[in-house]
Amino acid sequence: GDVEITLNDANPCVATRNVILLRLLRKGETEAARQLWSDAWLDGKSAALVTRELQAIALGVNDDAGVRVRKGSRAEIQRCASAWLDERLDATEHEHARAAALAVEGAGVGRGGSKASQAWFAYGVVGPGGKKRRKGGRPNTTLLDESVVDASLAYRETQGPAHAFARCAGLAIESEAFLSVCVDEFAKLGAAAARASFVISSVDALRRPPAFRRRGYDAVDASNTADYAGLWNVLLALAPCVAPGGRLLTEHALTRCGSLDALLAEEWPFDGWAQRKLLRAVGWVGIPVAAEAGEEVLRVAWARGAPEFTPAPAARFRAKRARRDRRDDFRRILGQLLVRSFPLPMDPELRATAAAPVDAGYAFPKTTIATVVALVAAAGDAAAGALDAVVSEMAEHPIVRNMAAQLLVELVLQRGWCKAAPRLAFARSLPPVRCVRWNVAPKADLAAPRGGVHEPALGALLL
Repeated sequence: GDVEITLNDANPCVATRNVILLRLLRKGETEAARQLWSDAWLDGKSAALVTRELQAIALGVNDDAGVRVRKGSRAEIQRCASAWLDERLDATEHEHARAAALAVEGAGVGRGGSKASQAWFAYGVVGPGGKKRRKGGRPNTTLLDESVVDASLAYRETQGPAHAFARCAGLAIESEAFLSVCVDEFAKLGAAAARASFVISSVDALRRPPAFRRRGYDAVDASNTADYAGLWNVLLALAPCVAPGGRLLTEHALTRCGSLDALLAEEWPFDGWAQRKLLRAVGWVGIPVAAEAGEEVLRVAWARGAPEFTPAPAARFRAKRARRDRRDDFRRILGQLLVRSFPLPMDPELRATAAAPVDAGYAFPKTTIATVVALVAAAGDAAAGALDAVVSEMAEHPIVRNMAAQLLVELVLQRGWCKAAPRLAFARSLPPVRCVRWNVAPKADLAAPRGGVHEPALGALLL
């Protein structure tokens, strides 16, 4: 049957590259698509094909009805294509930009810990012939992120795509054999691309834009967004995008967990029993997916089911008792959620290197009071009553009054809760909330790559 795939990325440069790759693949230009994806330098033919596609995108011309750009994303994608066409870096400047990106701590480590090709590190080309290509080829400007002003810090691809095949059995990653595998894989991708139609989008999907909410997808692949945004933020934000009977796929690469149970114990609220209760309350069921050979990535398929917070019809006294027991459980869980929304202290030894916290399984702060409010909203009115009871019972403690104020702010800010907030007892006990917004103009470039776990960009995000 017909298959329509929506490819979305918050970065418009990634979305623009997706447009070019798909157009080239659907026209049978698999070698040009492979070089665009993997190499920092393009040969003459591939450079001409890429330039042709960039010019068409910049002018808003589409000669392939199977690759469409969502209306709200067209301006940003055209801007990126125009910027790459106007890029005037010479070969030396381009190589300096790549070297600056490779110098960042941690560069060269791909998913699962496999090392990128040393040939790519040396010349920016997968397979042999890199030295010749770097000398006589054209710079692949689509690897530059045009959202950053300083080009020396804008080189987005610092790992080298070779890590995607680095653990293939019996292949030397700098050999003709490795290159032939890469070519074969792109030929398969081209054949698959010809059988589907694509919609390219560039929005922040975790903000649940109306365009994604209005239609349900049979499958939504969130990649490893949960590693950075938190599992519950991803499950709650993307739930409206998944059709009944559909699946939400998540990958977890920055973890040492080998099973779904271990992952649930490592994610907020760090309690397997509470996780299972919460998942049933909002209607998610986790199904482990077999990992690919040699890749240390945990994959999970989340299926939508009916929420089980409200018990099924039964004898009156049994239903009433089950309802009371479930609410008591939910009250205990909400207490955990609220307390564990605050960041855990990090021991000094975990600050020694960037990898130390990941190796030790440190729980990075990825959830806030807003996550609690979204979770309660997904679980229904009975959960809101449990939230009210938890905060009211603990109201005599000063820290809880601060927490109650945060809850009230989130209830007011999130659409649909404005009328419900005054009905909550803890909300009536607090003074009125006045919403104030302001803009902060940092002196330094927060997007500049820096190593370590306490970089300024993360601090500003948490603030």
